[in-house]
Amino acid sequence: MRIEAGWLNEKSNFHNRRGQTKTAGERVAKNVGANHEVGRKFGEMCEYLGIDYEFVKPLGTKCIDHRTFVRMTGWKGRTNSEMRDSAMLVYGINNKSTS
Repeated sequence: MRIEAGWLNEKSNFHNRRGQTKTAGERVAKNVGANHEVGRKFGEMCEYLGIDYEFVKPLGTKCIDHRTFVRMTGWKGRTNSEMRDSAMLVYGINNKSTS
């Protein structure tokens, strides 16, 4: 099992952007922290159940559009960015493969 581990990124502080209100920035920071904790909990559960797993750094594939995804994978159905990112994580395809 592969678990996306955003905390492995060098920079995970994206909540202080130009034009962003303090409230919006705090909400982003809270959500990022919650996502990191959920990933760690998945790891703990795998450990408890004896499931092999690895934490993997996010692949940076959010910018892959539907057409590129279909060309790379042959997928026939509809997709959104979250679906594409998950599939890329499962199959180990990173954004360098699209160049």
